[in-house]
Order: sequence, then C-alpha cells, then structure tokens
Amino acid sequence: ASRCQREGREFEPHHPLISIRPQLIERSFVSNPETSLDVSTASQDHLTVTATKYPDCQVKLDITVAPLAVQAAHDKAIKKIRHEVSVPGFRKGKAPLEYVKAHYGSAIQREWIDIVLQTGFESALELLQLHPYKEGHIKRPLVHSCTLEQGARFSIEFELRPTLPNIDGKELQLSK
Repeated sequence: ASRCQREGREFEPHHPLISIRPQLIERSFVSNPETSLDVSTASQDHLTVTATKYPDCQVKLDITVAPLAVQAAHDKAIKKIRHEVSVPGFRKGKAPLEYVKAHYGSAIQREWIDIVLQTGFESALELLQLHPYKEGHIKRPLVHSCTLEQGARFSIEFELRPTLPNIDGKELQLSK
C-alpha cells in the first residue's frame, strides 16, 4: 500500500512544476473594465488568450483551451496517478485503468486541472511574450469551466515585469 493509503488519507499528487497557487499574495487588484488600458487577443492551435493590461503593470489573462488539449491533459493526469498508486496484487504503476479511475477520481480531477492550468498559463505567457514580475505573486486562477467536451476556460491575474521604452542614444542631446 502507498503511504497515503497507510495513513488513511486521499492521494495527493506532487508537482515538480512551478506552483501557480501561491499561499501569500502581497498585492491584488480589482478588475475594472473602465480602467483597462490595453486588450489584446492571440490564438495558437489549441489555445486562445485575451490579455487585458491594467495600470501598475497588472494584467489579466482569459485563457481558452481546446477540447483536444484538455483530453491530452486528462490522459496525462490518469497516467501520472496510475504510476504513483500502489494496488495490492499489482506492481506499482500497473493497476488496471478502470480501477484507478474508480478509486482515485478526485485525485485525477485535481491533477488534470493542475496540468491544464499549468500548461495553458505557460503557453499563454510564451504566446504573448509576457513575463510575470515574481512567480509567487500570481493570483489563484479562476476556473470558469473544464470539461472534456467543451475544453477549459480560466482567468489568471498577475503583475508584469516592467518594460523600459526603447531609446535611441543617437537622438539624445546633452546640455551643460
């Protein structure tokens, strides 16, 4: 039996990836459409991102992930949970798929949503060429929906690293 089973608690996945669910958020802001400065939309094969930039380097990403990518994340979550559980009578990682789905459904669900959020967020940052100020200062994602049939929709707010304007040094003039 696994450590979780011996201790009588539910399976808890351990992610080596960056956590996008921080415990401490130093600064938050309220999304207000009247104060938004810039709205941009970008699309990739299985991802659509709308970025709304607010004052003080704040940004809100509304991310939509296609059903095909969500299905791939679900399969990855099942595979990960299956390899981590230990079922009597089977070698570790070799438990029947239906048994794992039936007994570890909530762990699969959590892992699946974590994978969708993580990969969707990383892809959105790469697509829009955005860089968060600090990884630990990302607000908890708001999941609007996550289904195999319709895909996933979620929003994440965070602070951007400030950008400096491009200045041509040849055009600068010094005065005495």
